[in-house]
Amino acid sequence: SNKNNKISRLQNMLQELEENLSEMNRSKLRMEGMLQKELNASNKKLQILSQRFHDTYSAYEWLQKNRDQFRCNIYSPILLEISCREDVAKYVEFIIPHRDLTAFVCEDKDDMNKFMRMVRDEMGLRINVVQATQNFSRPVRENFQPRQTIESLGQFGFWSFIIDQIKGPDPVLNYLCQTYGLHQIPIGDKKTNTVQDQIPDNIRSYFSDSHHYSVRISKYSGEKSSRIVIVKPSVLLAGSTNQTLISEYTKSIMKEADKINKTKHDILEQKAAMEVAEREINELRSQKRNMDQELQSLRTGRTKLKMRKEELDAYIREGAIDPELEKVKAQKKIAELVVNVCKDQSNVNSYLKNYQDSLVRNSLFKLKLSMVQAVLVKKQQESAAASKKVEDFKRMLLNSEEKVQRAQIEYKRAHENALKLTDGLSPKDAGFKRKYEQHFASLPDSIDMLDTEISNLTARADCLAGGRISVLEEYEKTKKLIENLEKDVANPEKKLKELKDNMQRKRDIWIPKVLGLIERINNNFTTFFSLMKCVGEVSLEVPEEKSEYSKYGICIKVQFRESSRLQQLGPHTQSGGERAVATAIYMLSLQELTTVPFRCVDEINQGMDEYNERVVFKLMVSTVEKANSAQCFLLTPKILPSLEYSENVHV
Repeated sequence: SNKNNKISRLQNMLQELEENLSEMNRSKLRMEGMLQKELNASNKKLQILSQRFHDTYSAYEWLQKNRDQFRCNIYSPILLEISCREDVAKYVEFIIPHRDLTAFVCEDKDDMNKFMRMVRDEMGLRINVVQATQNFSRPVRENFQPRQTIESLGQFGFWSFIIDQIKGPDPVLNYLCQTYGLHQIPIGDKKTNTVQDQIPDNIRSYFSDSHHYSVRISKYSGEKSSRIVIVKPSVLLAGSTNQTLISEYTKSIMKEADKINKTKHDILEQKAAMEVAEREINELRSQKRNMDQELQSLRTGRTKLKMRKEELDAYIREGAIDPELEKVKAQKKIAELVVNVCKDQSNVNSYLKNYQDSLVRNSLFKLKLSMVQAVLVKKQQESAAASKKVEDFKRMLLNSEEKVQRAQIEYKRAHENALKLTDGLSPKDAGFKRKYEQHFASLPDSIDMLDTEISNLTARADCLAGGRISVLEEYEKTKKLIENLEKDVANPEKKLKELKDNMQRKRDIWIPKVLGLIERINNNFTTFFSLMKCVGEVSLEVPEEKSEYSKYGICIKVQFRESSRLQQLGPHTQSGGERAVATAIYMLSLQELTTVPFRCVDEINQGMDEYNERVVFKLMVSTVEKANSAQCFLLTPKILPSLEYSENVHV
């Protein structure tokens, strides 16, 4: 009963664990679905980043692999770190320019400088990097509060501030509030378009469902002016995602996976415990079954014994069985069995003897086999040695044949040389004896004596040359001196040629780069002048002697009136105002060629008339607003009234 209760409890626990496991699997699948949705959106934004901002994407990939080189966090480009609803993304993208949406955010100033040095300077990537504000780790709503609650603005159709619709790391959100005041910009609906005159003056920037309103109040006249711009659909934040959410979903999935694994382990333990309990019960059942069978057999035996005893008593009473006679028969039967056992024992002894003999014969056969195997191994070794000798003899024979061939070749060469020396006559020819018999007769007959004679003649030749050694040495010294003098004369000319060649190679590299740079400047300069309905040109001034590099320069030509011709910019050709315009436009043309955080322009409008000043200001604003451009500070004692300002211009 106790065992059955234990199994029942284990079954209940197992069922509960399996139900928990099913719920955990469903929860894990839900979170994986949400994670996949975020990852799909993230991949879409990464694709946009790689297509439109290649340098930023390259820096992002590098950062993913090298985060351990920095002390504090460096956040990915802001557009990857933040997320919002798709219907809100267009408002966020309208307020935050692309240069900041693609900017990296650094918590530490030293990390920022190190990151810029490694990515901008060493890798040559054009990226934007900003530093997080103070108290960046605090929740954004603790650092930034709106002037009015959103509830108090509900009557104008406002339903939320922008910052409340954005999710992301607090350092990033704090930077956006500090820089763009997202905590002060409310989002409205269609009603907002009809009540704009009633909106409080302290709300300077706000959205309706489709427009952005920018309100300015003059410090002098107090007049209120509004700038209304249609809000275009989002491009970078479409299908917005959040790296923080991705991280949270990933951690949650890992936790659920750990829980699932633990639950599976618990289920296995419960099943193992149930198997142990079931085995114990089965053993007890088997024991009980065996005991029941033995008890039944015992009862049956007792019954049969009782019946046999009753039958025996009946036979004895009837006189059908003589006990003494039966006893004699039994003893006789026992004696016969003893005799049979003795015979069987004798047979067993015979079998054992035969088995022993077989073992001895088997041992002898094994010994003979080992001896035969030893002889076989020895013969195999002798055969291998004989094969090796045969191979050695073959190699010796091959070497001998090669020596014979070389000797034959040498003999043939010597014979040909001898024929040349004897005018083609051999000892077999009849003319040989007549012509050379006397010479050969004076020579020794043996090879050893011939070698001795050759040595003597060589020694005599060496002795004859000894008297002229000093003359030869002097000749060699004089010859070497002449060669050195010729080298000394040739070296300066060679060095001069090398220098000229080196200068030409460097000039061939330098000139195309300079021309390419000036072409970019000229394109910008020409475009800006055409917007003013004038003509401008920038070119490289090359001297007649191309090696005089100090005389290279930049030639700027301008034409402000149709009646005049294109003339070089100079103090005697153009007026002071025209020179100021040309100088300002030339500076704007250089804007995109260098990477700096900001530029400062001091009184660039001095000497310009009102028309040119307006045109230059408009060109400056449009240039600075381009992606990856530096900020620009314009210092001037006066500024024209009614200039057009964009959202990114502050006066």
